[in-house]
Amino acid sequence: MKYGNLVVVGHNYKSGKFFGKLKKLTKGDNIFVTSIDGNVRMYKVYDKYIIDATDMRCTNQETNGQIELTLITCADDNTKRLVLKCRAVAS
Repeated sequence: MKYGNLVVVGHNYKSGKFFGKLKKLTKGDNIFVTSIDGNVRMYKVYDKYIIDATDMRCTNQETNGQIELTLITCADDNTKRLVLKCRAVAS
């Protein structure tokens, strides 16, 4: 099992494609990621916030031994970014 912060950045389409539905997620919601070899890992959202487009602190790999997932997309005005921080749930 590897530790660190997997960061995924995607477009926020109003149609709901790609990361268009991220703004509807809240703390405690579950996200499932399937690896290329078919393994599924569940993550739980633990934080959600808006940052400036140039602020990359959320991509830090220091996770205190946790397996984390950071999802980033445009906020509504395109000058800010919506960030969801998630932690892997032990299986």
